[in-house]
Amino acid sequence: MIANLSNKLTAVRQISDLRLGVPILLGDQKNYALIVSIETLSMETFQKLIEYINSHNVDPYLAITKNRADFLNARAYDESIARLKLPSPVSLNWLKSTADPAEDFEDPLKGPYFSLREGNSEIAKLAIHFCKKAELLPAVLVLPIQSKDLKKLTRLGLLYQKISENFESNKVDENLTLVSTGRVPIPGGLNSKVSVFRDLNSLTEHYAIEIGNLDLSQPVLTRLHSACFTGDILHSLKCDCGEQLSLTINKIQLEKKGIRPNSPAAREWFFKKVRTSILGRLFSRQPGRKKLLSASERARAVPTVGRMYCYSYNPKYKNELPYYDEFPLIFCIDTYGGGFLGINLHYVSPTYRMVIMDSLSKITNNKSYNETTKLAVTYQTLKGLSKFGVIKPTVKRYLYSQVRSRFVHINADEWDIAIFLPVANFKKASQSKVWSDSLREAN
Repeated sequence: MIANLSNKLTAVRQISDLRLGVPILLGDQKNYALIVSIETLSMETFQKLIEYINSHNVDPYLAITKNRADFLNARAYDESIARLKLPSPVSLNWLKSTADPAEDFEDPLKGPYFSLREGNSEIAKLAIHFCKKAELLPAVLVLPIQSKDLKKLTRLGLLYQKISENFESNKVDENLTLVSTGRVPIPGGLNSKVSVFRDLNSLTEHYAIEIGNLDLSQPVLTRLHSACFTGDILHSLKCDCGEQLSLTINKIQLEKKGIRPNSPAAREWFFKKVRTSILGRLFSRQPGRKKLLSASERARAVPTVGRMYCYSYNPKYKNELPYYDEFPLIFCIDTYGGGFLGINLHYVSPTYRMVIMDSLSKITNNKSYNETTKLAVTYQTLKGLSKFGVIKPTVKRYLYSQVRSRFVHINADEWDIAIFLPVANFKKASQSKVWSDSLREAN
């Protein structure tokens, strides 16, 4: 037990040293090697390594992942890594540009690379494993050495700890401990729980987000999401991580309700909601029904501010419009004598619909998300919404006289379903054209 603990602590120390740019010593009782992370390798340490290489008969190499090797058109004779020969002379810039994808644009013409095929690759695999545990680039400089040279390494200031010779015990597995858990409502997943787990080996933290009340006796729809500061927090236009996360949360919500976007079930759900609209069009073709539809059905269907509706619409000035939606999906945000103002979510892509929903969810009259829930829209909130760029192209005016069906109310618990369903009916332009124009207008 003591020996296992000692090996574990040594491995954790080695991970810490890699982060600091300190070389570490790995071995399997027969083969020893000095390992240093390329990401944290300094010029001072590199020069000391070169001094050692030049004064000893060693053949260092660069170990990278197979994926990185495939990108560089380098052969990987192992299932997970590649061991690349170093050029003579080798530079620190060559090591970093080969290891780091961020350097590919600055130095695109790299190679050719020559890979090692023979020899022991286990130490390199363990070194890559340590880099991953340390959350560093999975790339290491490996210097095979002999035990008689350990004192020389110490004199050069390259060796600060003893070797751990039990190769298997060096493999640091996940050792996750639950730190905290609590209810955290999030946009698109209001009934959500967040749990924090800490890896006791590396002290890194992992987050589990549970949406809804899970039945763990059944398969659970799951996404493994990499934390991305630029995408999740800053919503960088160069990264779609934030969009993927939002869409995933909503897909999980729909899965919980038994409805998948773009599926026959989704369309059936929606058309059940608008049956009066569809049937109204059919009935209007029969004698005596058209007058009934125009006089009775529409006269009784007046939208309420703050609620979501769908309906059939025929614009009065459609000949002058570049395009229009015959089947709007709107939040009514204001009414006036001859019509109303609505946020038609069809004018933006599903990703931006979710962005809008995230904003609108903050101004509801309650958090029950049922038939009583609506947007608490005031003059001030309208002014605030106008500053939210992506909403701008969705705000449209509609005339009561041009509505061709009932207004079908969609409850708040179904908002997330409705915004993802492909039922927009644009005329005079494609859907992609509309979305592209809206994005330009928002910016």
